[in-house]
Amino acid sequence: MTIKEIEELTGMPRANIRFYEAEGLITPARNANGYRDYSTQDADILKKIKLLRSLHISLEEIKALHAGSQNLSDTLEQHIIRLSAQKEELDNAQKICGYIKQDGVTYQNLNPEKYLNAFSNLTDASPQELSQDTIPPVRAPWRRFFARTLDEVIYSFIWNMILILVFRVNIANMGTGGNILDFAVCLILTVFLEPLQLSLFGTTLGKSILGLSVRDNNDRKLTYNEALSRTCQVLLHGCGLNFPLFNLYRNWKSYNTCITYNTLPWEYESTLILKDEKPWRTAIYIVVRVLFLGALVLAGLFIQSPPIRGELTVEEFCHNYNYLEKYYDMDGGKELNARGKWQERRQQGSGYTIYIDNLLTIEEKQNFQFDTDSKDHIQSLEFTLEYTASAEEEDRPAWLPDCRDQMILSSLAFIGAQEDFNIFSNYRKKIVEQISTHGFQDFQFTLADVTVTCDFESQGLTASPSSNMIFLNENEDIYYYLHFSMEK
Repeated sequence: MTIKEIEELTGMPRANIRFYEAEGLITPARNANGYRDYSTQDADILKKIKLLRSLHISLEEIKALHAGSQNLSDTLEQHIIRLSAQKEELDNAQKICGYIKQDGVTYQNLNPEKYLNAFSNLTDASPQELSQDTIPPVRAPWRRFFARTLDEVIYSFIWNMILILVFRVNIANMGTGGNILDFAVCLILTVFLEPLQLSLFGTTLGKSILGLSVRDNNDRKLTYNEALSRTCQVLLHGCGLNFPLFNLYRNWKSYNTCITYNTLPWEYESTLILKDEKPWRTAIYIVVRVLFLGALVLAGLFIQSPPIRGELTVEEFCHNYNYLEKYYDMDGGKELNARGKWQERRQQGSGYTIYIDNLLTIEEKQNFQFDTDSKDHIQSLEFTLEYTASAEEEDRPAWLPDCRDQMILSSLAFIGAQEDFNIFSNYRKKIVEQISTHGFQDFQFTLADVTVTCDFESQGLTASPSSNMIFLNENEDIYYYLHFSMEK
């Protein structure tokens, strides 16, 4: 039978059963999976121990009875004598208490000699109780919780770093599908990495920092299969597989089980050990969490930078631009070729353009013009959008592009490659703010020794900053001119 079954059969808590097993009074067999298999003989021994300990017979005497070096009749006879002596001592103590109370003395004027002489045979020997025969369980529910959350942070960190550094994914823009994938992968990493750590080191990083470790009931590290079983039970019964709300409910249930000194479902075949609760562990815990967060932010900043730095050729600039456009999910189905001209993307991105009748007849992305030096390094670049239409024209488009995204991405691709640009600067924010807040009007700013200029003229148009579009007024002549340039 399992330890849970023998608990129910004997009415004895798991802590007592483990204690008596450690003392050699019972020796359960092991199943093929390594779990204990308690017999009816083990249950009978535990019931005998429960009875004798309830009679205040010492553990040493019970061990002697179990080993056959002492018989029950002699043990009971000696125990009866001890109980009689203890009863006499208790009666004497009760009398002395009555005398002291009757004398009406206070603690300050108490004369101990007077009463000690009458109480000289009193000893402080007291019988051990059954409840003392336990290996004290580690509760520490909040320490457990924070150790697990740190482990979860680490598993999530590993996956996010793979996404960022290997797949170049913008984790802030993953969407619902990406979040579901993130949830599933982190769960898989927990199932694989936690048992591996427990079997190799007897602890995880989160548990180690907070002074916790896990052993089997023989004080040995868990095998991988035992650790895997434990982890799966923790995820199911303790964390509700991390599903929202269900996770909260299972954490609450586990907390109540823990503080009421009941056995958690995953700790029948393992023991949680708390080395100490020194304050420096809390400090290290906070530092480690901050470091992981900082590393994630640093990786995010690094991956936002253009992949090619320094002096750029046209081809290198186009590579930077295409990379940033894909990273920020601003791909409209076209990419820059090596000459800086727009072409259909060979593998379509997530962006798209819908053509309905003649609503969009103006190309949204404008071709770049480059000025290079003798080494083919870009010194300046520009693009121009110019459109005119009379009020009588019937095939006029409904709106015109403001090219804001193209200005932002080209600025990031070019300025971000300069030597003065670094991942800790606020150049990205400045670029976006300058271009976004000065849309539909002239602006100029300089960053990293690059001067960005935009000249804007219009007639018969209505700007819509929220949609990044410019609408054509009906029955009016239209003139639209936008010239954007960057120069070192």
